[in-house]
Amino acid sequence: MRKVNGDANARWLRPALGVALVALVATDVAVAIVSPSRTTPQSRPVAVGSLATLLSPAGAARQAHHAGRAKPAAMTASSASVVPHTAGSPQHKKRKPDSTPAGAVLGVVNALTSPSQPAPPSTGGRHHPKSGSPHHNGGSPPSATSKGAVGRRAPQQDLQFVPSETVLATLKHNAPGFSTAHSTRRAMTVPKSWYGRTTSMPVVAQTATRLKVRLARRPDESTIWIRRSAATLSHTYYALLVDISKRRLYLFRAGQQIGSYPVGVGLRQTPTPTGSYFIAFHAPPNGPGYGSVMLETSAHSKVFQTFEGGNDAIIAIHGPIDSTADREIGKNGARVSNGCIRMHDGQLVKVGRVPDGTPIELHS
Repeated sequence: MRKVNGDANARWLRPALGVALVALVATDVAVAIVSPSRTTPQSRPVAVGSLATLLSPAGAARQAHHAGRAKPAAMTASSASVVPHTAGSPQHKKRKPDSTPAGAVLGVVNALTSPSQPAPPSTGGRHHPKSGSPHHNGGSPPSATSKGAVGRRAPQQDLQFVPSETVLATLKHNAPGFSTAHSTRRAMTVPKSWYGRTTSMPVVAQTATRLKVRLARRPDESTIWIRRSAATLSHTYYALLVDISKRRLYLFRAGQQIGSYPVGVGLRQTPTPTGSYFIAFHAPPNGPGYGSVMLETSAHSKVFQTFEGGNDAIIAIHGPIDSTADREIGKNGARVSNGCIRMHDGQLVKVGRVPDGTPIELHS
């Protein structure tokens, strides 16, 4: 049997089925007169509207216009099967099929006369990402900016203490230190390492030949000039800010806050010192209560000369030490230490990722 295409099919099928449809509609109306419950308010306009659309699309538009309810062309019965809808749109809901005889005939006609939809081209098994989706190719992760990610915001007046970038100097060897940028007389020898660890020192000023750096030693906030040639330069975008009165530590990257954590600070009789300092080095914890790492700063206690006979009373950032202090720190921080900054273990892990040399501002 010779295959008949869709257009030829429509030429002989449309008049024949149109006559049949008129007869079926007449039958349906007659049945409705006998049994009104079979014809719902929704089924009557569907049958008449579908017939008008099938026999004359232009006539259907005129009929709908005169009735005061003209619809866009995309909503007519003949085009409903080919208009794409996106998921979530009202049109995407599956429509209940018309159960009337006229609706059944109309479904057959539409199936035979509507243009077929081409199949989507094959992608060969390859995945194509959605347009506009982010791509991370080893670049820096986006900074956290939402309130849920950064927690409580640092007070606006405190942001003046937060640098967006800090130049760091790491000594190649022990180097002479000078009291001024142009002095030729050695004031001290700056050691390459501090407590056996190489220290990266923040640069607070520089000339063409010299750098002014912060020192990790007493007295607190000491600085010295060194020759530029004696050091290797790098930089960090991280910065820490501790508001002692609010008992809170804020973490910044490139000047943007990315974290906020409650902390334990010094008791009133053994306060946490204030000033501008830096992370001198990372050290292994003194015990299980000190968390996964200790961040030794360049700050020192104003009350003690040593802590338990060790070092020179360096102020460190570490774990809560015991469960009692951990509970006291809670969500709002507490005064629980001899001057050090205590943190919940999980939050210490996040802060512990900052590099040596990261500036830290302690203020009340």
